Amino acid sequence: MIVALRIDDRLVHGQVALAWCKALGSQGILVANDQVCNNELQKMALKMATPVNVKLLVQPVAQAIGVLKNPKARSMHIMVLVTNVRDALEICRQLPEIKEVNLAGTGRLEGGEEGKIVLVKSSVFLKPEELGSLKELVSSGVRVYNQQLPTHEKTDVAKLLERIDH
Repeated sequence: MIVALRIDDRLVHGQVALAWCKALGSQGILVANDQVCNNELQKMALKMATPVNVKLLVQPVAQAIGVLKNPKARSMHIMVLVTNVRDALEICRQLPEIKEVNLAGTGRLEGGEEGKIVLVKSSVFLKPEELGSLKELVSSGVRVYNQQLPTHEKTDVAKLLERIDH
């Protein structure tokens, strides 16, 4: 069972490993990313950041979708991590049972704010094509929110989009 789909360009880090895994009761983390799955050093770093009682799987997006569709995955509490909105949109298209997406942070690691729309100060920077994917995700009926930690309030991304559209 997918307990969360989180967009976070840092993937596995302290907030995810300590706060989110505990709050969600995650038994596994599935990183869905076409680049990271081919980078042994990055995979090793993610493994080191993952709690010892949590399984980590790093797969390209298409294969991650296959893993999540496997009936065996239904018995595990899996947190899915992606780095960008486009990948979250594709996963939601293929797995309509996903009703919520946490847009925690993206665009920070790609060189600042230049040419990007700042949706959430210091954490969500979107290129125009990512903004289009986000609007499509929101209009698909998936609830998209921004929440850094489980103890923080959820901020409705649809309302944030209204601000920039006006």
